[in-house]
Amino acid sequence: MTGQRRRSAGFYVALALPVLLAAAMAGAQPSPSADPRARYQRDQRDTDRPKTQQQFDESLRKFESDDLPTRLEGIAAMGQIDKKDEPRALAYLLSAANDPNPSVRAKAIDTLGHMHAKEATTPLVQRLFMRDTDDFTRRRILASLGMIGDKRAVEPLIDFADGKANPQTRAGAIYALGEIGDQKSLPALERIASDGDDPMLRDVAKVAIQRIKARPRPTETPPSLVDERQQQRAAPEEEE
Repeated sequence: MTGQRRRSAGFYVALALPVLLAAAMAGAQPSPSADPRARYQRDQRDTDRPKTQQQFDESLRKFESDDLPTRLEGIAAMGQIDKKDEPRALAYLLSAANDPNPSVRAKAIDTLGHMHAKEATTPLVQRLFMRDTDDFTRRRILASLGMIGDKRAVEPLIDFADGKANPQTRAGAIYALGEIGDQKSLPALERIASDGDDPMLRDVAKVAIQRIKARPRPTETPPSLVDERQQQRAAPEEEE
């Protein structure tokens, strides 16, 4: 069983790692105009990499343990590793989110949420709609998507709230929409609040609406100011 579990984890890691490495490399390209503080932070990260490697190795050792509490410790430890410095930690967490053991699965999903790992949004949404996903895992996924706060999850969450799952699980989707706080979800939430088929769902939708409306709207730069800034950047420097 242990060998099968490790092969399964290795399979998911192999799928996720190329994408994560590409993203990490793209984000690591230094900008010629970077200020001294940014350069110092990059240099500091380079200095800390051996320490990060040690943290990852220790986390992986625990992650692959046959002892369940130790495995859970390894998952929690991987959540403390900067995914920019060690993308393999995120890949292993994504694999653990599909683990056959419900405790391991729940711990990994919770950890991804606490990390605000937007890279997990798509695989978590996919798992949410799979037929063989149990309600316990679905509720964990919904809570995690709310913590991650990725607006790409809004439409799937609305679809799930309108679906045929039990009211308790659908309420988790509505709550997650309130956590994400996207104004675009208000029409759907207002419809559920007024015409929902369950009193509990109507109450949860009302709370989500209040939370979204209480948040300050994001400030938008006027188009005229955007054009002016672009022209300033494009204009050649005047000779003294």
